[in-house]
Amino acid sequence: MPIYADVEISLKQAEGGYRAEVRYTPPNSDSEVHLLPGDSARLNFDFEALNRLNDDSSAYAQILGESLWSEPLLAAFRTARTTAQATNATLRMRLFLDHDCPKLHDLHWEKLRDPDKPGTDVSLFTDQTLLFSRYLSSDDLRPIDMRPMRDRKALVVIANPRGLGSTVALAAIDVEGELLRVAVGLGTIREEQAQKLKDDKANLGTILEELARASESAKLEKRIPLETLCSDPNKPGIATLNKIATKLGEGYDILYLVCHGAFTDEQARLFLEDDKGNIAGEWGAELAKRLKELPQRPRLVVLASCQSAGDGLTEEASQGPLNSLTTLGALLANAGVPAVIAMQGKVTMETVEKFMPRFFTELIRDEQIDRAVAAARGEVRDHGDCWMPVLFMRLKSGRIGWYETGLRLDDKEKDDAWWDALISHIEDKQCTPILGPGLQESFVGPAREIARRWGDEHNFPMAPNNRDDLPQVAQYVAITKLTKDVACKELIKHLSQELLKRYENKLPENLRTATGRLSQNEAAQLLSARFSEVGKLLREAEDEPHRVFASLKLPLYISANSDNIMGDALTKQGQNPVVEFCRWNHDLEDLPAKLDQDFEATPEKPLVYHPFGHLSQPDSLVLTLDDYLDYLIGISKDATRTPDTVSAALTKSALLFLGFQVDDWSFRVLFRSIVNQEGSELLKKKKYTHVAVQIDPASDSFKDPESARSYFKTYFGVSDINIYWGSADDFAKDLHARWNSEG
Repeated sequence: MPIYADVEISLKQAEGGYRAEVRYTPPNSDSEVHLLPGDSARLNFDFEALNRLNDDSSAYAQILGESLWSEPLLAAFRTARTTAQATNATLRMRLFLDHDCPKLHDLHWEKLRDPDKPGTDVSLFTDQTLLFSRYLSSDDLRPIDMRPMRDRKALVVIANPRGLGSTVALAAIDVEGELLRVAVGLGTIREEQAQKLKDDKANLGTILEELARASESAKLEKRIPLETLCSDPNKPGIATLNKIATKLGEGYDILYLVCHGAFTDEQARLFLEDDKGNIAGEWGAELAKRLKELPQRPRLVVLASCQSAGDGLTEEASQGPLNSLTTLGALLANAGVPAVIAMQGKVTMETVEKFMPRFFTELIRDEQIDRAVAAARGEVRDHGDCWMPVLFMRLKSGRIGWYETGLRLDDKEKDDAWWDALISHIEDKQCTPILGPGLQESFVGPAREIARRWGDEHNFPMAPNNRDDLPQVAQYVAITKLTKDVACKELIKHLSQELLKRYENKLPENLRTATGRLSQNEAAQLLSARFSEVGKLLREAEDEPHRVFASLKLPLYISANSDNIMGDALTKQGQNPVVEFCRWNHDLEDLPAKLDQDFEATPEKPLVYHPFGHLSQPDSLVLTLDDYLDYLIGISKDATRTPDTVSAALTKSALLFLGFQVDDWSFRVLFRSIVNQEGSELLKKKKYTHVAVQIDPASDSFKDPESARSYFKTYFGVSDINIYWGSADDFAKDLHARWNSEG
């Protein structure tokens, strides 16, 4: 497996010019090293000379290199490069440019030559041992989640509106040719299939039918299925901005956009279609805004321009091929798209035809975007426009972020045996699902994202690595607000507003228009009602997790969440669930209990138990760091706080943890309370060895299933824990499919 070192060169405006800073991160290290004496170097750029030399790449590269590689900066770069080479590491070079330095963004950094090979014309960025990208910060702080390999897909948009060549002096785009090229590049169809379609002069409809068939089979192989929005003279109005935004809302990993553009009034414009198929000049900023509003943005956007824009341009469009798509790339990067590839000039068709297939082939091989760009640029190194593809990227790992779901056991037979054993436990009603915060992510987003936003609202002052820890942020808010009740009410309000923002158009009017000052109990009731309504919407999908688990008709469900979604799902299945929460402190002891000592959970009358509280009683919520510690102390001192039917199930059934990350306080406290309780030694015996712990790969806690499995064995002393690698949704889909296959 390759290892990587990172060097970031940051250029910022300074009096009379610019200053540079260089940070180096050695392989397998999180510590940064500042490589410049005094932490910065002064630089100046002759922008007029560079503009005059636009068409002379060699001369341009020489002037740009002389401006950039001042003695201290060049020494710092050489140190990073030599150190990486000494450890056989690939060096990632990121160029960070401030937003307030527009002239620096216009420079063709990709033309730089190797400073250690003076007098030659050797490009610095066609070698796969040095991976280059431009880094742009984003004000969108949402985490960049990984996605399962089986769900990956690409959206190809090709806009060829009527009026090109007449209304605007731009030649028509070869829709069929562009579509086949990207389909081959993504591996959706084979090159020989594409060539046959070309030889047969297949029309767009025939090509789309072939791609639809190929996309179905691609899901079963290491290829990327694609869907399309391509201009069709027989069906006008396909490649409109509204349709692009709506389609992207379905969730795509890659957006490949082919269209003409212009740069007017210092803004990027795209020539898309209107509803009648005519030219619609849409501002690039509007596309960036639409992407930013998506709950799941593409991880990679590829903006392809065409050589056909090179001749006979009107005055309005004359700057388009040079600037518009690069400018749009920066807009999209700032809007939170993790990686954007754009063309910074009138790239030739020959270069695109060689660059794109090589890029996608390399991307599929190891998912490293910057390495794939370097390989593709190397493919066209002899072309005069090999420098035109630009990569904007803010992915530290460089990976597009796909993962294989499943148990990852040694072989398929072991995998199938584990599933057979789990299904047998379920059939015997000897399985207890324990549902974690990951199941709420479809509703309100990750808990870490909530913590960051809430912390920002209250100027959370602690270390950055604590900003995404919800109990720690809640602890701070409770202290600054002098009471936990205020913090609890604020979080309830925050979650309720997030549900309203995400699902406003789908909620009934009484849940959309709740106004006025609400008490804590009223706010909790409103949040609970909104959760239930959204849960009903999401359960329309057969493999929605709560629906899947309810269909198993087990006697006990434990939910670390405070919502009533699991109870609602069971009611919908025709069962009569009892919903109860833990009386984990003295203040909750006098509340009426729904269970007596003789209560026995059954499939017909299942128990949904909430150890960390329920919205029906806000005082029961385990919210702050102190709450989690008090909870653990309370149930450790008094075993009667946990109902007998729950205690029995936790020691005499297979435990199925779903939707947890191992460093979540809810998981750590819950698992520790199980291990500490009387009878927990049964967990270590062979009768119930199929304990499944779902680990979300988006977590940085573990890089692979084996390290996670080793952690559990060592820390919890349970020898036969099996790790399912994937999200709760992934697990629910697999379980749903296997349960149905068993009839």
